[in-house]
Amino acid sequence: MRTLNCAISGRICHIHSTVVRRLRGTNSHYRRAMTTADTASGFSFPGMFDITAFAAADAGLEPMLQQVVEGCGVTVLAGSVRTRPSSAGHYVAVTLSFLCPDRATYDTVCSQVSTHPSVKWTL
Repeated sequence: MRTLNCAISGRICHIHSTVVRRLRGTNSHYRRAMTTADTASGFSFPGMFDITAFAAADAGLEPMLQQVVEGCGVTVLAGSVRTRPSSAGHYVAVTLSFLCPDRATYDTVCSQVSTHPSVKWTL
């Protein structure tokens, strides 16, 4: 179970991690609510942000994620890449930190990562 603070209602939600499916890429209501609530949700630009992507273990996610994020024009912080395999070893989660100048660039990074064909989920 994951605990999330809903940007739309402000309530705390408990959801199973398999339910989190590319929220930033496919749910326009979620994206619109986040855009209007930047300061209320703790977003401050420019700033450092994390993104986590999940993919099949053999997808080569770590170098691909760095390439996609850097392709959006942001700087991936050296030493910030963290990798964690699933318990059965079928999937891998890669988290990295990046410096982002504004909200539009942040949205571009999230969109590019979540729509990549190898990526199953993003957080």
